[in-house]
Amino acid sequence: MCAADPIDFLIVPRFAASIVMCTALIVCAGAVAFATGAVTAQVAFDVPMQTFFSGRLIGWGHVITGLTKCLAYGAAIPIVSGYCGLSTFGGSEGVGWATTRAVVNSSLAIIVLDALISTASLLIFGTG
Repeated sequence: MCAADPIDFLIVPRFAASIVMCTALIVCAGAVAFATGAVTAQVAFDVPMQTFFSGRLIGWGHVITGLTKCLAYGAAIPIVSGYCGLSTFGGSEGVGWATTRAVVNSSLAIIVLDALISTASLLIFGTG
């Protein structure tokens, strides 16, 4: 792979895969959380399933905010991790430090993005 651009061969495929899989993961996790919430509401609080599954309490602001967070997280993780990986030096010890740096910085990026997107959503849609 002489003269091959590492961005094209390493970062771009991981970026696309991360966005697709983050979306799939959030949709699956949301479905499981919604179903378990319905069962818990039925068993613990005697809330009928029809009431719980009513879509009147869900607005487009909630959906747009959730999808925006999904795309932002799916994009931030490979960008931060790719940067940490491409700036690695120092052999195998450097790889360990770069991995730790990537995990910490990705977690921080997600926290900051969550705060920014939630604030913007609150200001735009009135929902957090």
